[in-house]
Amino acid sequence: MKAKPYRQACTSCRRILGGCLLGLLILGGFWQASASEDFESLVQIVRSGASENVLLAYVNSSPVNYALTVDEILYLSDLGLSAEAITAIHAHHGPDTGVAESSSLPDVAAVLEQAGVASASVAPEIPASDYYAAPPLETVPPVAPEVVQEIVVEPPVVAAPPADTADYSTFYDSLSPYGNWINVDNEWCWQPTAVLVDAAWSPYCQRGRWVYTDCGWAWQSSYSWGWAPFHYGRWAHHSRHGWIWRPDHVWGPAWVCWRSSEAAIGWAPLPPETACDANFGLCYRGRAVSVGFDFGLGWAAFTFVAFEHFCEPGVGRHRFPQCEKIFRVAPIMQNHLAYQQGHIHNSGPEPERITTFTHQEIRPVKIVDQNIRAGEPVSRARLSGSTLAMYRPFVKPTARETPRQVVAQRETLENTRREATRNNDVLHAYREAPVVRGEQVRGLQSRGGQPVGVVPPAISVAPDTRWHEQQRLAEEASARQQEAQRHQAEELIQRQNAERQQAQEQARQRTLAEQQHREADVARQQEEQKRTAEMARQQDAQRQAQETARQQERQREVDAAARVAEEQRQTLRVQREAEESEARRQQETVARVQQENAAATRTREVVRPQPEGLQGYGNPALTGAASSRGYNSRGQ
Repeated sequence: MKAKPYRQACTSCRRILGGCLLGLLILGGFWQASASEDFESLVQIVRSGASENVLLAYVNSSPVNYALTVDEILYLSDLGLSAEAITAIHAHHGPDTGVAESSSLPDVAAVLEQAGVASASVAPEIPASDYYAAPPLETVPPVAPEVVQEIVVEPPVVAAPPADTADYSTFYDSLSPYGNWINVDNEWCWQPTAVLVDAAWSPYCQRGRWVYTDCGWAWQSSYSWGWAPFHYGRWAHHSRHGWIWRPDHVWGPAWVCWRSSEAAIGWAPLPPETACDANFGLCYRGRAVSVGFDFGLGWAAFTFVAFEHFCEPGVGRHRFPQCEKIFRVAPIMQNHLAYQQGHIHNSGPEPERITTFTHQEIRPVKIVDQNIRAGEPVSRARLSGSTLAMYRPFVKPTARETPRQVVAQRETLENTRREATRNNDVLHAYREAPVVRGEQVRGLQSRGGQPVGVVPPAISVAPDTRWHEQQRLAEEASARQQEAQRHQAEELIQRQNAERQQAQEQARQRTLAEQQHREADVARQQEEQKRTAEMARQQDAQRQAQETARQQERQREVDAAARVAEEQRQTLRVQREAEESEARRQQETVARVQQENAAATRTREVVRPQPEGLQGYGNPALTGAASSRGYNSRGQ
């Protein structure tokens, strides 16, 4: 009992020292004025989808000194590199680096530990066909999708937008440094670079933990970008690209589906067609789900861990590599997502059941909004005492537009093409000028005068005049090209406006269709409620009739039993009277006999003794009989 406060004090000291160490490391990172040497090449290799072995081979063969700062370490971790790979890169120094300089560099393990990043175990790669029990939700597009990559030389600083301006463009701008936007079936989806680095990566598995809050079970991610894909939108496993994320404007603690067995708990990301309605709860493609609905998710989409490891940081390290057998015996938890007090509540497993395995009491913590002003960097979710600080802005449900990076890339490509076309036209004009002049000269000489339909050539003028003429022709060509470009820009703007209006109209049509579906569902449910109420009324009437019949039957049985009891009482009364009569008769007989005996006794007492010489005196029988006769004859 005395050692507990000491251990708590030691834990507090370690936290304070760890915070000081992280502060010093961050200050050390800020002291460096520029990014590490060749850091751009590292980012390009990682975002190209190369494995860690290829990246480490490049690093080992490079003479560059990779002295990573704190921000660069965290950025590489957000891209999906493991702690071991980042440590190997950070430990590679060029020949000019001294021991003193190397010792002053930040510690990778300490930086990642303070950021809540835990190393994940390597899981075997799973075939894409095992992610869904039914055919995949996503179809392979007929053409190669457009992939937008944005290479960031220095670690990005994702800034929070103003309070009233958060929309889908906020997702586009914030997530572009950490992944690629892919156009799949005319829908812009985001894929983290971690999917390319780790083939076994899956949502709600690596770099995070489960925390029980006032909104149910919430996923606390260690990624810098984890505030968006794990709380807004849905995940889907594409047959070609792997895990991709579709944006949405509704915030939730975690959009997952739960399964549990006797000793294991599992969860999987809900598909994009899933939503949570305030009246009906979970819905799939606009319809309320029934009991046992599995959303078409196969066993490979689930992450199963033992109950005792469920609340540990880096829960993905304890994932079962093959969970097909567990999946078959683990039923789905129904109605785990619902609206409570204006927020979506994720029930999930009961805290008491987790406590049974972990032997630790689980108390809900309160989710609070991070106090981040517009323009300030977005930080990771922080668990402190009884609160969990998260960045969860209110996202406006506007029409989904094209990411700005895509528009910028298209404009850059279009401007490059226009510039090349203009240069080619000018160069072609310069190259074709001698040929045109030769044809004009030959036509003038052959016809003896000016050729028909030909502008008088400039061969008779001085060379500088010809140069001005060529310059004028080039300027006219440039003016025509600029006019064409202006028309193309106007057409592009009109096309974009039309696309935007079309997208808004499609969104309105989808909203109207969803409203109609909801109204139809409400009408169907009302009709079902009426049928249910009528059936309940009929069943109540039948139950009442049956109950009346049973009561009448019981009354008849009670009456019959009462009659039998009355008959038995009458019989017993008759028997008792007969017995009493017989007892009285016996008593009278006994009394009479007793009276006779008493009389006889009195008679014997008054009779005087006879002389000895009398005949028969010695015979008691004769004497008694004679005495009785004599007594009776005398009347005494």
